[in-house]
Amino acid sequence: MACLISAEPFGLITRGDLRRCIDEGQLQLHYQPIIDLVGGAVSGVEAVLRWRHPDLGWSSPHDFLALVEASDLTHHLGFWVLDTASLQIARWRAQGANWSLSACTSLQQLQYLPYRNGLQRMFVNQRLHPRQLTLVFSASELPDGARSFRQLSGLSSLAVEFSLAILNTGSVDPLWLQSLPVKEIKLAPRGQTPRSACPAATVTPASLLKAAHGRRLRVVGMNVDTGREFRTSQELGLDLAQGDFVCPPMAADAVFARLSRMGAIAGLPGP
Repeated sequence: MACLISAEPFGLITRGDLRRCIDEGQLQLHYQPIIDLVGGAVSGVEAVLRWRHPDLGWSSPHDFLALVEASDLTHHLGFWVLDTASLQIARWRAQGANWSLSACTSLQQLQYLPYRNGLQRMFVNQRLHPRQLTLVFSASELPDGARSFRQLSGLSSLAVEFSLAILNTGSVDPLWLQSLPVKEIKLAPRGQTPRSACPAATVTPASLLKAAHGRRLRVVGMNVDTGREFRTSQELGLDLAQGDFVCPPMAADAVFARLSRMGAIAGLPGP
């Protein structure tokens, strides 16, 4: 049986383990608030997958994602996340929380017809308005530029918003933002740029921010885990932020209770 070799303690996780975790309800979504850096309102939450392994305890996606991607469960798991999260958003909406939902995806998943059909059914069932869903994909998936742009442009019929997560600013040319059909980019305030993969000069968070705001894109500070990174996000002029300094990912009831105590339930105006 194939297994994933990873860092301890999740050294050996089998595909059978992965299938059982889905069938036996060991997966759970946690939610991380995304806040407006100007007014402080909660604009939405990002769904974060967690696996409660019966022997090893809680794990985050990086512990088992490689195995998921190597299996035939990728699309099933990706839609499970969206289906589960959209139900939770509907429950929160009934409680007065008008939040949008962000969820990670991939270009491969977006090209999978049953995944896209599932999204459409979710919208028809009125759990979530398309404009309340932001699908986040990594800039590392754009190695070939034009082909990736065409793929995304062909998905405009989904009517959802796309977000480009940029962990390494040196891998992205700001000119891409003129063509990519995205409404948002995510930047880490620390913004490492060890080596530019683009023909342009070294790209900085500030240069990407300028290019994004030139197209009126939202800019989200991700992995904002310290007070210093929070202040840097504000000083750079980012629009939104998420990270452990704001609030770590938490189970649905826990994050709602925490934000209720903060008086941050209403969120920003919906579509």
